[in-house]
Amino acid sequence: MVRKTPAFWYKDTTDWRAQALAAPSALYAVGHAIHMATARPKAVPVPVICVGNITAGGAGKTPIARAVMRLIQERELARNPVFLTRGYGGTESGPVVVDTTAHNSTAMGDESLLLSRDGATILSRNRYDGAQFAIANGYDMIVMDDGLHNTSLHRDLNILVIDGHHGIGNGLMIPAGPLRTPLHRGLNRADIIIIIGNDRTNIAARIPSGKTIIHARLVADATPQHGVNYHGFCGLGLPEKFKGTLHEAGYTLTGFTAFPDHHPYTPDDLDKLAHIVENARLITTEKDAVRLPDDFIARHNVEILPVSIRMDDDDADRLATAIGAIKK
Repeated sequence: MVRKTPAFWYKDTTDWRAQALAAPSALYAVGHAIHMATARPKAVPVPVICVGNITAGGAGKTPIARAVMRLIQERELARNPVFLTRGYGGTESGPVVVDTTAHNSTAMGDESLLLSRDGATILSRNRYDGAQFAIANGYDMIVMDDGLHNTSLHRDLNILVIDGHHGIGNGLMIPAGPLRTPLHRGLNRADIIIIIGNDRTNIAARIPSGKTIIHARLVADATPQHGVNYHGFCGLGLPEKFKGTLHEAGYTLTGFTAFPDHHPYTPDDLDKLAHIVENARLITTEKDAVRLPDDFIARHNVEILPVSIRMDDDDADRLATAIGAIKK
């Protein structure tokens, strides 16, 4: 998994770095094709919804997974739904039910703790084992975060998330570009494609006919304090997305610090951030906040920006209908 997104991934394919990595990119593509062709995913007796992406980092799958769970809860599409995540960045292998009062990001990873704010969450490196564990604990629908490339568990509904601003970058496979799977295979495997933000790269034109396309927006659920200057920081796959969200919400930034994706904040990092407080208020993401010490957040009055996914009623209805259709 790429921790810091290379800038050349989102430049032209003629960039010398992309060309220099053409051979390892081809090897990655062959290995991925063999892996997927030999996969024998196992089905379980409850519906499995998968929310994932085909690019390395930053597409917005976790906010979409949270939105899907909220939709299931609000429309009562299941009695007892649960998230299933692998807990990237953590040491725990599971299967285990995430408990925010007992677990931290070191063990569970940041995404599992964030997901657990919206619903019951099971962490399991082996997704099939995690699904079996969910069933044994009485859950009747599974929302799998980041599992489009997992081969152990059969999915009943595949939701592909694409960032409208960045699209698929230069369209090349890792490490020459951001793609984790060839575009045509990823699109064909998806039942629903959700494009977040304006489709600046016109990815919709490349989606096969008959696929359900949903347009969504990631919006800030807070407003800045009048007259306050802010310094943003985050450890995300595409940190500029957070910076853009802050600007769109009206925050005045005097600076911005980007860390690698899923970055574990060190005492040295915290010391450097603490010095910034003298001139600006710190603001970060919900995902980063679970990796920060509570006393650091409280002592330095760090603002945590809540965000949510918005979509038109018609798109929400189409998504709910697709989820309702996979009930077993």
